Amino acid sequence: MMWILLAALSATNPQPEPASRLAGALDSVRRSIAVKPPKFRPTYTIAGTPKTPDGLEGCKEGLRFKGDILRQVGETIRYTVEIDGLSVGLVDFKTEQDGTFQGEPVTEYRSHFQIDSLVATLVPVEGRAAALVPAGQNRAIHAMNRYRLKDKDYEEELSWDHARERLTSKRARNGKSRTVNRLFTAESRDFITAFYMLRALEPKFSGCTLLYGNQRAYTVSIQYAGEEKVKTPVGLKAAYKYEVVYAHERSKKPIEATIWMSQSGDQLPYQAEIRGRNHLLARIHLFIPGES
Repeated sequence: MMWILLAALSATNPQPEPASRLAGALDSVRRSIAVKPPKFRPTYTIAGTPKTPDGLEGCKEGLRFKGDILRQVGETIRYTVEIDGLSVGLVDFKTEQDGTFQGEPVTEYRSHFQIDSLVATLVPVEGRAAALVPAGQNRAIHAMNRYRLKDKDYEEELSWDHARERLTSKRARNGKSRTVNRLFTAESRDFITAFYMLRALEPKFSGCTLLYGNQRAYTVSIQYAGEEKVKTPVGLKAAYKYEVVYAHERSKKPIEATIWMSQSGDQLPYQAEIRGRNHLLARIHLFIPGES
């Protein structure tokens, strides 16, 4: 669902060690793009709380979650995506497999935003991502984002130190590369693990969190707003409703959104609505449980 943030506001592959069971899988995610050799640029270090536009407070101390995220290998969640009432494609989230990375056990999560070929010229964004989360943890140690926005190809590799405090982002855009080190006062996450964290939090939560992608920090404020029934493939379902306000650190104004999450044990996000420059709506279409 986080891919929709990119569309509303308008990438690279983790490299496991050769012995890793994930090496082949993650290599298959990487796309062969003919680009010029990347230029070497200085590394920038920016510390503190990301800047926010008027109407959105900075996130100095984000949501704290000490437990584990769901690790049901094979679990697949698919959403249909509409922009201004036009069906444009699908977003998938999948718990891919367990393996090892740099000698420690991890679980690999993937996401793919696939645009319908008939509307590709109208919605020029598509992409995929992967994240490696160590066993017993709820934040990635390594993640990737790879996407095409309009006529530009982006590949971004994200890595956190073992204390999960310092973030390093290496991004290539049409042959140009840039490395950025960031240190925030609140915990930072990639888009995929943020999706799974939402499912693991106690219901009726409120707070803020920091997401990072495209070498930008996104401040996301989430407030519990009651209960409603929403349409799902199996009929109307009771859901917890959350009002969301978010922006990245270069935004001139924040964007408002609403998320509806199930009240069952799987805590599925049923639906998300984003009211930005365009109206975006994502509805759950398919849910395949995984192995416990």
